[in-house]
Amino acid sequence: MDRGYVDNKKVQQLNYEWKVNNFEELFNKKSDYEDNYGAVLSDEFSSGISPNKKTWQLNLYFNNYENPENNKWVSLLLKQTAPVVHKMIKFIVDGTFYILDKKNERVMIKDLRKVFMVGFQNGYWEFIEKKKLWDLKDELLVLVYDTDSNLHGLPSKIETSLIANDIKELYRTKKGSDIVIKFEEREFKAHKVLLHARSSVFSAMLTQDNISSQISEISIPRVKADIFSKLLEFIYTDQVIHLDEFAQNLLEVAERYQVKALKHICEVSLSQFLSAENALRTLTVAKLGNSQKLADYVIKFININPAEVFQSNEYKQWEKEKLNPGLIIFQNSTDFYQRKNAQKRP
Repeated sequence: MDRGYVDNKKVQQLNYEWKVNNFEELFNKKSDYEDNYGAVLSDEFSSGISPNKKTWQLNLYFNNYENPENNKWVSLLLKQTAPVVHKMIKFIVDGTFYILDKKNERVMIKDLRKVFMVGFQNGYWEFIEKKKLWDLKDELLVLVYDTDSNLHGLPSKIETSLIANDIKELYRTKKGSDIVIKFEEREFKAHKVLLHARSSVFSAMLTQDNISSQISEISIPRVKADIFSKLLEFIYTDQVIHLDEFAQNLLEVAERYQVKALKHICEVSLSQFLSAENALRTLTVAKLGNSQKLADYVIKFININPAEVFQSNEYKQWEKEKLNPGLIIFQNSTDFYQRKNAQKRP
């Protein structure tokens, strides 16, 4: 089935059943960034707001985290894929993820009510443990946003009281904040408990020598205030509006403060927008953000498209600079450049 509808409040309710073929092969495949950054993508489907325009997609990750301790999870995300011209449009999506097991019964039922923007993905990074999913194996059926899945007699909008929405409200109002994060030109109010929970680096800063209760402000060096505000946005809301515009700068900050999930979605964004013109810049960003997987992915891209990268304006400009870090990485890491130099030797 592939159907949906939207009411006049722009609350989109989707119905889509996805049958993932060659499940066993995908399950055992190592995440190597070769296919959509390790994601398995569904066909695009419509919401009903315009039945002939398919602008939604499911992204399934079998290996989504760099941290081995978390790599036991499978992620299931929903993505809005409308044209860039509609980037500012927001949608409320209301529905349910679940899996159909071998008996065609619903399992792993998880509700989701989120605000989406174009290019943004949301869902469950820890949807189901791999071991549990393997026990359901044969053919994996995933339904997202079944409009009939709510329990009869209960209001369908009960999700608005979920803790996630309450935390988002704290982000908006800053009510009860107990710490100030200072920059030269700006400052942000925040809540220590969320900084503790979401960042191991912040947790260490706030618990050193057991003086957390005495700390009322901290200063953040070498980070622009607008970039840090996006880090805070993710800490509170699990999302970053206009992520693609900030991914390059956010990747390094996410690594510095050990916000693993933010680092991951930045890597995904950068990989999806990789081109010959920005390959060297993306390679530099990957190195600064300590993302070896993204760096390997970019190097593979360069080796597959050497002529295009070599002719890019970015490469020509960086070659003039000689000591540009991206150029040095490019020269030392790619088969193409090594072959090029070998041809010059007598």
